[in-house]
Amino acid sequence: MEAWYNAVLLAGQNEEERAATIERLDVRAAVLARLIARPGVVVRPALKLIRSTESDDVPAVITHLDKAMERPSARQGTG
Repeated sequence: MEAWYNAVLLAGQNEEERAATIERLDVRAAVLARLIARPGVVVRPALKLIRSTESDDVPAVITHLDKAMERPSARQGTG
């Protein structure tokens, strides 16, 4: 959803505005990447909890993700 919003925003901008928006988006993405790569002390306990509940069964996780991405009409047999 956010990617679509950003695409629409960029489409309506001139070259100078677009360059400034892309710069801001790049900075935002870099900050998020740093937070993910090096979580702070406050976030670490939450990450440990999440990791402790994750499945080690890779094929089962992939199957689950595949099913989650199916269209509702395909799951209901009306597609």
